[in-house]
Amino acid sequence: MTGKKEKTAVLFDVDDTLYDQTVPFMEAYAEFFGPDPDIPAEVIYPVTRKYSDQMFSRAMSGDMSMDEMYIYRVQKAFEEFGIPISDEKALDFQRLYARRQDYIRMSPLMEDILAYCYGRARLGIITNGPADRQWDKVKSLQAERWIPHENIFVSADVGAEKPDRKIFDHAKRGNLVYRRRLSAGYCGRCKCRLERSVDEPQKENGSG
Repeated sequence: MTGKKEKTAVLFDVDDTLYDQTVPFMEAYAEFFGPDPDIPAEVIYPVTRKYSDQMFSRAMSGDMSMDEMYIYRVQKAFEEFGIPISDEKALDFQRLYARRQDYIRMSPLMEDILAYCYGRARLGIITNGPADRQWDKVKSLQAERWIPHENIFVSADVGAEKPDRKIFDHAKRGNLVYRRRLSAGYCGRCKCRLERSVDEPQKENGSG
């Protein structure tokens, strides 16, 4: 008797996968620093991410607060360009950035990809970040149109963050199968090949 073929699981991140993380940052930066800032948004953004990545694990473990991490990444980024930023100003910018994230949307291409995969594979999300912020993003993106709630795994809820294998094992116990490489396919609607290696997940954080 032939067993039923198991569907492949496709696991997505949230930040810079389901939506472009630079969009709310650029919007907040333009509103906060004006149309002609000393440092262009596209220049300062990757520097803030560098310092965010440095301190993200400490913030998640409780060694420092999220506010302390937000202050650190903004101050250190501007410090590279010789510009001092106060704690208050750094936090004010973060609050504006967080509000902008309440209005994030998927691109039409990402919606097409999810629509194509829906029903053909079991879909899930594995994302790093504070539980409340990441779940707010999932809600804003309306990701549960395609991805069941029980297939969404946030590092703060699980107690492990990518690239730690533990969070992938947790998803596997939730009946999502972790594959080395997803099968290649072709999406007729979005005219793109669907192929993604998940063997070496990037350490994307959702520090926001």
